[in-house]
Formats: sequence, C-alpha cells, structure tokens
Amino acid sequence: MIITIVGAGNSGCANAFIAAENGHEVRILKTTRGTAHDEHFETMQKNGGLWGIDNTKGNKYTDFADEGEKTFQKCAKLSFLFARG
Repeated sequence: MIITIVGAGNSGCANAFIAAENGHEVRILKTTRGTAHDEHFETMQKNGGLWGIDNTKGNKYTDFADEGEKTFQKCAKLSFLFARG
C-alpha cells in the first residue's frame, strides 16, 4: 500500500517509520519551513529514508539510544509542499 504522511515532525516521522517497517511504500510531505525539523528532513532526503531506535525490546524500556536497536527504513519519496528559497 502507498501511504503519504503529511507532516515531517516527530509524529509524522514515527508513523512513516512504522509504516515502512511493515512493508508499505511511504512518502513524507513536509508542510512547513523554517522550523527545527528542516535539517533533519534534508538529511532524510539525502539518505532516502530515516533511522529509528526501538528502545522497548527485551521487555524493558530505556531512555538511552545506545541500548536500543537502530534500524533504517527507506522512504519512496520525501517532498516539500512549498517552494524553498
């Protein structure tokens, strides 16, 4: 299934990651500019997807990223809704 996530903030990226992890073709559409997420979104564009850390494995929760399993999920398309410039 092709899924388009509107918004590239924390929630949008988390949902995109989970959808891609479950085998869906994911597209993320960034809807704002000049926010704290611009650099992160540009990195996702460069890499063609996003990294996620599952910090709930092993029947325990941790706040430490190095204790979680880090995996990469590819995104089919990462686009800006507005013209950059």
